[in-house]
Amino acid sequence: MHLARDLEQAFVERDPQALDTVYSLYFALLCAVARSTLGGESDAEDCVHDLMLRIWLSKDSYRLERGALRSYLIVCVRNEALARKRKAARRHALDVHAMRMNVDDSADFAAVDHVELKRLRDALRTLPDAQRAVVELAYFGDRSQSEISSELGLPLGTVKSRVAAGLQKLAAEFTGKSR
Repeated sequence: MHLARDLEQAFVERDPQALDTVYSLYFALLCAVARSTLGGESDAEDCVHDLMLRIWLSKDSYRLERGALRSYLIVCVRNEALARKRKAARRHALDVHAMRMNVDDSADFAAVDHVELKRLRDALRTLPDAQRAVVELAYFGDRSQSEISSELGLPLGTVKSRVAAGLQKLAAEFTGKSR
């Protein structure tokens, strides 16, 4: 028990050797947890790798008072795997919906789409640059908020706040309500 506590303390203190040790000790277990949700080996390995990197880079993600590091990592990898599975399901549902749409059924669709596209572009121009950048990356660049955070070097919370604020302003612009 004493060795585990020493390892946890070293992990909290960001000792690179601790990361290597934790990775070696728990990788197989964490992959098994992720694989039980995701199904595939490479998806599970990606999930574990991305999670470990995010935890390591986020200084306050794990604290000793949260309990055993092993348990914390198992819960985190399970949550990450579930989030990935939900995201994949949403993308699949959108793909299926898009395939079912028959754009040729309506001659008016192109005109309506063009008008709505112009409205959207005009509404996007009303956003502050910081909000417009993250909204465009999320919706037109098909990036997750985590990817945007990494790409722009911003904290994930900042990206989430900017996306939420930008979407609120866009919604207000389209509904005619001011916020």
